Amino acid sequence: VTMEPAAVTLTAIGATSQLTLVARDADGAVLNVTGIPVTWSTGTASVATVSGTGLVTAVGAGTSVITATSELFPGETRTATVTVDLSAVATQ
Repeated sequence: VTMEPAAVTLTAIGATSQLTLVARDADGAVLNVTGIPVTWSTGTASVATVSGTGLVTAVGAGTSVITATSELFPGETRTATVTVDLSAVATQ
């Protein structure tokens, strides 16, 4: 089971990105894991929040690690790094 994408860069407050867990069998085929509960959490809520469905929203500049736990991988976690980079925002 992997988190996809494993890294996200958002460039505006309020920008979003969808994280998902992808399970594959030994041959690499994607398995249907719809309906298996996932718990999402953010390491730094002042940078990015995450909904119960894995939708990440930029809140402020910086980096946060989003963590997912599930019975798909008992006792383990999957993570994605979210960077909110506001340096490209035009100033007047």
